[in-house]
Amino acid sequence: MHYQLKEGGFERYVLYFAGRPVLSLSIPAMGPIQHGFLASDHLGTSIVLSNLQGQVVWSNGFEPFGADYSNADGQGLALRLPGQWEDHTWQDSASTSALDYGVFRWYEHRVGRYSSPDPLGLQGGVNRYAYAASNPINWTDPLGLMPKPLHPSRNKPRDCRTAELAICTAICGSKGVESCKISQTFRPVRIKDGKALWKWVDGPMSCSCNEPDDEPFCRKRPGTCAAVAVGICVLVLTPWPDDVLIPGLLLVP
Repeated sequence: MHYQLKEGGFERYVLYFAGRPVLSLSIPAMGPIQHGFLASDHLGTSIVLSNLQGQVVWSNGFEPFGADYSNADGQGLALRLPGQWEDHTWQDSASTSALDYGVFRWYEHRVGRYSSPDPLGLQGGVNRYAYAASNPINWTDPLGLMPKPLHPSRNKPRDCRTAELAICTAICGSKGVESCKISQTFRPVRIKDGKALWKWVDGPMSCSCNEPDDEPFCRKRPGTCAAVAVGICVLVLTPWPDDVLIPGLLLVP
């Protein structure tokens, strides 16, 4: 992303890696370039800006709906929620509402809603002015069109392959395998030609064994048996009035 507030002023560039902002460059008309390294939260919103010496210049991020309580603007950071940035050319110091540019719509972070209805109509939700389905902790709306799940670092299970199933079989032994799954995470693995390459990466294995049907109930579920035994003891040892029906007891004449 590149922006310049006025002719002859600072030129600012924001570079992205795997869809997240990582570097901010401020280029003055004269003088050295100012570098800023960015760190993001789970959504891709900037939360830390540091300089070449590793010193933190700005931190703390933004409120869930994007309010700038930590003075990011004062440190030259125009980025806001994912896909949005503060456009100083449209700011009015006398206005009570600050607008952030979000490609297809302007966003009012002070009230947590867009200034215009969703151009997609009801496809993005019943409330056409809401940001990220009113759930900014888990969802984003980088284009101002439709909420999307938080950054595609998603998880899913897959069935075990032959070699993995053999390991699970050895673990279960005579009981046999009930299920064998491998958890996967969708994440960037490398950058090629300036583009992030995303893949499903394998994680830990989940191996579940069968429980024989003829195994005694209390051996299979000792906690349940213990709770029932305690309940019976309490019921037997506790004096109970003759005119009060014991809960769960049906008297048949």
